[in-house]
Order: sequence, then structure tokens, then C-alpha cells
Amino acid sequence: MQNKLIKLSGLSMIFPDDIVVKICSYSRGLPRIINTICTHCLIDIKVSELELVDMNVLERVIADLKL
Repeated sequence: MQNKLIKLSGLSMIFPDDIVVKICSYSRGLPRIINTICTHCLIDIKVSELELVDMNVLERVIADLKL
């Protein structure tokens, strides 16, 4: 269902499934930490002019946040 909604919206998924799993692992499922990681990932891909979050982006964010 979610993929259908994304297609209808014209947006693309910028957090691939493997990245989502890693974010959940690093955050231990805590919503505030998930939010912080995702926000920093979005900032990173905007600055880096990327289209999706990859492992390099996530590792930079995790290192910067010292998680």
C-alpha cells in the first residue's frame, strides 16, 4: 500500500529498506533518535546533491551524532 501511495504522490522513496533497517538498529527503535538520524540524513543528501540515502550518508550521520 505504501509503495502505491508513493507512486501516486510522484515522490520516490529516499530511504531504501536496508537503510531503514540500519536506522532502526542504531536508534534502538527510539522515535526521537530515528527523527534525528533521518533529519540529518536528509540534510546530508541535500548538501551532497544526492537523490537517496545510502550507507555512506548514514555512516557519516552516525559518526557525526556519535551513536
